[in-house]
Amino acid sequence: MKNTLFVKGIIIYQKYISPHKGYCCAYKHYTNKDSCSEFTKKSFIKYNKIKALILSIKHIKKCNSIYLINKKAFKNEKEKVSYCDNFAGCL
Repeated sequence: MKNTLFVKGIIIYQKYISPHKGYCCAYKHYTNKDSCSEFTKKSFIKYNKIKALILSIKHIKKCNSIYLINKKAFKNEKEKVSYCDNFAGCL
C-alpha cells in the first residue's frame, strides 16, 4: 500500500475525530459521494504523495464551493452541516 502513514492517519481521523466534530462534509451531503477524508484516503492509496495531495486540495475546494453556494440551506437544515476545513477532510 502506498503512503501507509498518510492512510493510517486518515483512518484514525475518520474513526476518532470526525464523528465528534458536529458537522459533516458538504460534498458528501449534497452529492452522496465520498467525503473529503474518504476521497483523500483513496487518493493516497492509489497515487504518489504529490498527486494525492493535489487531488485532495481540488476536492476540498469543490467541497468549500458547494458549502458557499448552499450556505443558507445549511443553516435551515436540522442537522448541523459545514464544509471540510482541512486536508483530512470530514466524514
